[in-house]
Amino acid sequence: MKESWKYFLISVVIIIIDQITKYLVRLKMPLYHSIELIGDYFKLTHVENHGAAFSLSLGEYSRWIFIALTSVLIVVFIYLIIKQPKLQKLYYSFILGGAIGNLIDRVIFGKVTDFLDSLYPRIPSEWNWFYSFDRWPTFNIADSMIVIGMIIFAIDAIILDNKRKKSLEEA
Repeated sequence: MKESWKYFLISVVIIIIDQITKYLVRLKMPLYHSIELIGDYFKLTHVENHGAAFSLSLGEYSRWIFIALTSVLIVVFIYLIIKQPKLQKLYYSFILGGAIGNLIDRVIFGKVTDFLDSLYPRIPSEWNWFYSFDRWPTFNIADSMIVIGMIIFAIDAIILDNKRKKSLEEA
């Protein structure tokens, strides 16, 4: 528990950066307005997401369902940060910070402010059945931290866990 405060601090920094960027977007950019940063490839576009990831909706009670689910997951991630080894604490702190950042928006505004807008990387034409859009769904800092946390989790679960198992087998 003593060491866990560093990882909770990471979550707090993520929440602060996420909330400041969303506040600035709401304050300075009209809804649906875009500012090109790298041509059409990467721009800031102010949108509101009433659903979950990729605007997933569960009907008229979506907001409350997502608030309840996120609240439960937050408790789980707090427990995991306290109980797990360092690498796991790191990626759980990224996910926790992102989850709380988006939860704050849902509770206060009933929707999440998104603004990072990027082109989807072109895939060879034989893969066109795989996707039907040219842009990534617009996202925010909290979403980015959740994805980064999940990528580190996947690397840990697939690659590093296999290395740990092999070293135990060889011992």
